[in-house]
Amino acid sequence: MEQQLILCYNIVSKDNFKIMKYWTEHERLMEKVLANKKTAGQGADWLEEHLRKTSWLQAERLVHLLVTLAFGFFSLISLALVLFFKENGLAIMTFLFTITTLFYVVHYYHLENRIQKWYRLADRLKKSLNRKKT
Repeated sequence: MEQQLILCYNIVSKDNFKIMKYWTEHERLMEKVLANKKTAGQGADWLEEHLRKTSWLQAERLVHLLVTLAFGFFSLISLALVLFFKENGLAIMTFLFTITTLFYVVHYYHLENRIQKWYRLADRLKKSLNRKKT
């Protein structure tokens, strides 16, 4: 039970909002780079920086996918145990696993959308870099 409370705290903690703020700040910076004519000579550096941060986000997405799948598996196994043994304690455990899985699914959804947005941003940076070369 204590681990579930810690997990719920982590989902709504300030650190979670800090990472979202970090992502948003990075996106705003890349948008400014795309809009600014003075950064033409540094386009490759900005693209490299963006791709480096994208790889970090991809790694985080992979970890969260594995954790989400694991919690989904635990939810299904605990549900099967509840149906087989009909114990109240197992029902509580199933409920906690299910709630945690739902939080992870929502978080993974946001990660997936963010990485797709960053892929489009990288494409725009590449196009901008190619235009400035010609």
